[in-house]
Parts: sequence; structure tokens; C-alpha cells
Amino acid sequence: MSSQCTPSVDSIPSVSIFTSAEFLSMYNNDSISTDALSDKALIDIIKPNGDFLRAADPRYHLDDFLSALLTYAPHQLGKRYVAVALHTAYDKGIAVVIDVAKLWMDHLFLPLLVIANETTKDPYLEGDILREKVSIRQQYRCAFTQAFDAAHAGLLRQRRLCAPDGAKRLMVVTHIIPPVLSYADKAATSSEIDPTCMREIFLSWTGINPDKLAESRMNSPANTVLATIGEDVLFGEFGIYLDKAAHPNVPNKYRVGFTKYTIMLSDGTRSADVELRTGEKGIESPDPEFLAIHAAIAQVVDFCGAAAYVQSVKWDAESGVDISQNSPMDFSTMLHSRLAVLCSQ
Repeated sequence: MSSQCTPSVDSIPSVSIFTSAEFLSMYNNDSISTDALSDKALIDIIKPNGDFLRAADPRYHLDDFLSALLTYAPHQLGKRYVAVALHTAYDKGIAVVIDVAKLWMDHLFLPLLVIANETTKDPYLEGDILREKVSIRQQYRCAFTQAFDAAHAGLLRQRRLCAPDGAKRLMVVTHIIPPVLSYADKAATSSEIDPTCMREIFLSWTGINPDKLAESRMNSPANTVLATIGEDVLFGEFGIYLDKAAHPNVPNKYRVGFTKYTIMLSDGTRSADVELRTGEKGIESPDPEFLAIHAAIAQVVDFCGAAAYVQSVKWDAESGVDISQNSPMDFSTMLHSRLAVLCSQ
């Protein structure tokens, strides 16, 4: 079976009883379809062991997490990777399945939620080449609400030019996929995140070509959109996403997906179609594969309760609760320290 990234059991290093031959034998067996492997994992592993999986970690639902990894996998290779890993682990017992699930969560999805929107952004920043490119491509309008960039409107007024009618909002450049892998490399010496593990899990589940994760690609118009500060937070923290399924036959047209019915856009709407501009002055449009991966992550972390857990930890940190004594893993102190820095700025 050909693949963009052949999965390796090195991406689950804490489960020493895995062997590459065991895993890859099933993964490369073309006689068993990916959908069949996935269905069998859902029916024979996740469903009958739901109580064990749910009791394994009170912070979120591991049974829903595993189901969502299969259901929302952005690529068939990722769906196969998860299914085969579950079957191989289950041969060793449900405890190994729990270990694998926790490793995926702790080494990719929780860090994604923690660092996704951690960078402080200046809506008045000038001279930033990436921001200028993305702004020109979108004609200085928010990708989600079409509000006009208030800072640019101010510059137009200084030049005695008229800004378009309608809402004006402060804008920032928002990453579609957080630059999580470069973060992991920098954090490797100061946290328990294994950057090699994180990278392999991400590549294996998304099926993305590794070349696309180069820093030059992550910090390019292909991986960014212009958004109001409110939409930057919602999109960056995976509260909203762009759903291609709503407009499958219209290039670059999406519907805004909401992970919670209580969420709304900054203009007060709960429903919006988005048509992303393409080829504006030769500036690359957002990569559909990046948008699909972002949407998949958003649906996974919402479905299993991980996003709600991280939000509750954030609220505790902001309210002065010592979360390092209320959460069972190193992740909580990492989040606490990051939030403390953010809140002090």
C-alpha cells in the first residue's frame, strides 16, 4: 500500500510491546479495506469497552476520542493508521488501547489546544510581509464576517481616501494549522512533549505530505487567513472551522461550522458561508488540505470533551485557581505557565 507517510510504531513509544512487523503487516494488507478495519474497531473494540475507556481519564471521554479519530480522520491513511493501531493494541489487552489513546491525546491534541492561540498579535502591526499579503488577498476583510480592517481604514483616512461602508474591526493573521511542530522542537528540552512522537502522530493521522510542514509553508498565505480578533480566538481555539461538505462542488466555498450551539460570530450570526479569495495579485489562497485538517481537529476535540476540558483549565487559571494541584498531568502546569504569561501582557 502506497502512502504519503508510512506510519511507524515509533509514534507510540510508550507501548514497547508494539512491533513494526506486527503493525505494518496489517497496515499494508490490501485485502482488508480501511472502512472494514474502522468499522470493526468501532464495533469490536470501542463500543464494548466504552465504560473502561471512559473511566480511564475523567477529563474527557477516551471512547468518544477514538471514535472521532476514525470518523473525522482527514485522510483515509489516517483512518487506517488509527484502526490498525487499535487492533494491534487490543491484541495485547484493553489497557494497551488506553495507553495508545492517552499518548495520542497527550502528545498531539492537548498540546494543539494549549498552543493554538497562544501568540500575542498586534492588530496595528505594520511592515509584516505575511500580514500584508494576506490582507491584500482578502481585500482587508475578515474571512468569516467580511468586516473591514479598522487599522487599514484609519490609514485610508490619513491619506484622505474613503474606506468601504460597513463594519470596521481590528484584524490579525490567523494560522489554519498552528505551527505546532516547530513549537514542539523548541519545547522539547522544557516539557515532556516528544517532538518526534508529535510529528509522527500528526503526519500519520492527517496523511499530509511532510514537505508541507516546512516553516516557510506554515508561515505563508497558504496557512493563514485574515480575521477579526474575535474570530481569531474562535478559529484558533477550534471553536469554529470551515466545512467543505456544505459546498463540495464549489471551489474555495465553505460553511462556518460551530462546535457549540452557543457560539456565534462577532457580527452576531450563527450561520455563514465563506468564499475565500484566490489568486488575488498572485497571492496563494488558503490550502484546502490545511482547512480540512483544522476542521477534523476541531470536531475531534469537541466530540470527546478535550476542548471543554482545556477551556475549564484556562478559566481556572484566569480565576486564580491552582490548577497544578487539580489536574493529573504535566500538561496542566504547562498551560498554567503559558496563561500566566498571556494574562500579564
